[in-house]
Amino acid sequence: MISTLHHPTRYIWDFWYYFDPAERSFHVFYLNADPALVPEEKHHWTSRVGYATTRDFHSIQWGPDDVLTASPDRWDNSSIWTGDVVRIKNGFLMFYTSHNLETDDGKTQHIGAAYADQINAVKWQPIPDFRLRPDGINYASCGIPEDVTIHAWRDPFLFRHLGQTYMLVSAKSVRHPIKQNGVVALLRSGDGTFKNWDYLNPVAAPGYYSEMEVSQLLKNPDGGLELVFSTGPKYDSTPHN
Repeated sequence: MISTLHHPTRYIWDFWYYFDPAERSFHVFYLNADPALVPEEKHHWTSRVGYATTRDFHSIQWGPDDVLTASPDRWDNSSIWTGDVVRIKNGFLMFYTSHNLETDDGKTQHIGAAYADQINAVKWQPIPDFRLRPDGINYASCGIPEDVTIHAWRDPFLFRHLGQTYMLVSAKSVRHPIKQNGVVALLRSGDGTFKNWDYLNPVAAPGYYSEMEVSQLLKNPDGGLELVFSTGPKYDSTPHN
C-alpha cells in the first residue's frame, strides 16, 4: 500500500528533492501554507518552501517549514512556487518561481535562485540580482488578455545532457492561440555558471494544452528520454475519438 505523508500543522502540495547517494536519503523541499487558507484557494498566494528528509517516502522527518520565503524587500514579494535544487562547487542552488505584486497584473511569474552552503540549511539566501524573465520572442512576457489561465513562467527543472546544463520551464507561447499556448520552454546555461542562460525554442509545443505544468525529463529503461508534465481536463484540447 502506498503511504500518505501528512504534515502535522501545514497544508503541503508540490515538492521536489535532492538525492544524496552517500547517505542514500532524499532531501525534500515542499510548498506549504496555512490550512485555513485552502477552502478559498488563498494558499497559493502565501506559499513558502519547507524542508524534510526521507529514505523511502514511507516515513519522513519534518524540518523547518520556512527555509525559503517571500519578502516585501525583494522582487519576489509574494509567494514562492515550485522549484528545483542542484549541487554546485561550494554548495547548492535552489531555482524557484515567484512573482512581483507591482509587475503587470501582479501575477506575472519569473524564476529566481537562492543559495545555501549545506543542503539542510535552515535558511536559503536569495540571490538579489538573479531573475530569469520570459524573452517575449518565443515566450509570453506577461498575461495574455482573455487567456484561460494566468501567465506561466514557472516550475524550473534542471538537467545535464552531453556536458551542458539545461532548464525546463512551464511557459506560454506567443505563436499559439489561447487554449493551445501551453509549452515547455528550454534554456541552456551559456557558460556553465548558472548565471547566464540562452533561450532556445520550446522542447515541447504540441498546441493542445493551455498549461503544461511541472515538466520533468526522465530516462527510460532503454536509455531514451521522456518528458512528463501535468495538466487538467479543462486545459486539455487534445482531439478525442
